[in-house]
This record gives sequence, structure tokens and C-alpha cells, in this order.
Amino acid sequence: MKTHWYMKHPVIFGILMPAVGIEVATLLSMLFQLPFFAIMGNSVLEYTFLPGMLFDLSRILVGLVLILIMKPGLWEGYKAGFSNERASMSIKLAAFGLIMIVSNIIENGIVGGLPAADTPIGILNGILHGIAPGFYEEVACRGVVLSLMMYCSYNKKDRITRSVVLSGLCFGVAHLLNLLSADTVMTLIQVCYATAVGIFFGGVYVRTRNLWGPVIFHSLIDIAEFIYIGDAGLTSYALASSIAITIIYGAIGLYLIRPAKRGEIEELWADAGGSA
Repeated sequence: MKTHWYMKHPVIFGILMPAVGIEVATLLSMLFQLPFFAIMGNSVLEYTFLPGMLFDLSRILVGLVLILIMKPGLWEGYKAGFSNERASMSIKLAAFGLIMIVSNIIENGIVGGLPAADTPIGILNGILHGIAPGFYEEVACRGVVLSLMMYCSYNKKDRITRSVVLSGLCFGVAHLLNLLSADTVMTLIQVCYATAVGIFFGGVYVRTRNLWGPVIFHSLIDIAEFIYIGDAGLTSYALASSIAITIIYGAIGLYLIRPAKRGEIEELWADAGGSA
């Protein structure tokens, strides 16, 4: 099989691919807004929720397109990860995400005192804000990037740990894009805990080769964040919880791929064999 550039440089691909997908989603959402402007004129600007919802729908669309175009022929053993096989195990392992769901509720609703959305459009907006990154990022960062890294490090020592940790780092670094719209300190904190969460969901994925658990719990984590209106900012609780999440989820992710499970994982990924 031909060795493409992304097989030679999986880390660069792992950083660029999710970011490129976001840019494509941004362009799509802008295109989707044009018919609304054509029909409603500038009065469409009154619907402040519209750009965000169209962007979320665009991210979901990009994720679906990725599933369609990432055929097994691109590298040996690629699978989309949405079969029923090991779906139950995937959901059970990803259920550790409940810790972060509870943390988001405490941070925003209790400590931050932010009001939860209470209108149908507000609730829908919060749910879409959660599902869009939950679906797109798991498809891109675990389903594609982590799969590629498992393929490219075939027959290499510690390919499991190497692939999970590197893909987690790529996931964290990709959040540097938030520097364009968020505070620098908050963004750097997000990079740290996103890396740990990426390692955790990566551990779930390599253990099961199934994305249902990561997609469901990633979405629920983000819904628990975006269902609240406003921004609690960098409170002492937010800082402490971010540090705790980084440690806890990094540790859980590495525990999921502990040496006792390596044989089971290698057997599961035996068909993902490359030479890069």
C-alpha cells in the first residue's frame, strides 16, 4: 500500500486534521446562513442563536463525511467504530466521564451561579453545543487520528501507550485554536485537561475499538457545560477542578491500557498493521 504523507507524519496530521475540519465547518456554517439572509434580510441578525447552531450542525456534518470518506483502503484495519460490537463495554468504560459531568454542573451551576437554559431554543442550543464537539472530535481525534497512530506504530515497542498519549497530546494542542477567541490562561488550562481527557477517551477506544462510549460521554460532558448561560470565568474551583481532571483522567486513561491489558488490545488491533 502506498505510504501517504500523513502516514509518515501522523503527529502533524493529528494536530492539523481536527483544526482543518473546524475551519471547514466554519465555512459551511457561513454558507448555510446565506439563504436565511436572502429570505429574511438583516432581520435575521435578531436570531443570535442561529450562527452557533448552524456551526454545530456543520461540525456534525463534517464528522459524518469523515466516516464516509475514511474507507478501510486508506490504511489497513481502519474501522469507523460505530458497530454494536463491544459497544456496551465502550459505554461502561467511558462512564468515568460522569466525574467531569458532575464537575461542570458544580462549576457552572453551583459555584458560578449561572442560570441554566429554560427555553426550548436555549435547551436545544445547549444540547447541540454538546453533541457537535462530542461527535466530531471523537470521530476525528480517536476514530481517525488514534487509528492512524496505531497503524503507523505497528510492531514498534509500546505502540499502545505511544499512540494513546500522542493522540491525546494532539487533541490538547488542537485546543490552542481557542486563543483566537478566549483568554490565554484559560486556553492553556484547557489544553492541559483536554490532553488528559484525550488520553482517557483514547484508552477507552483502544480497549474496545468502539466510539459509542466516548461520543456519548464527551457529548454529555459538553452539554453539562453549555446548558448554562454565560461564563463563570477562572474561579478557584475551576482552577482546582482543571488540575484534578488532568491528573484523574490522565491516570484512568493510562490504567485502561495497563500492561495486563496489552495482549487483549494487541489482539483486538491485530488487523491494523502498517510499516510506517
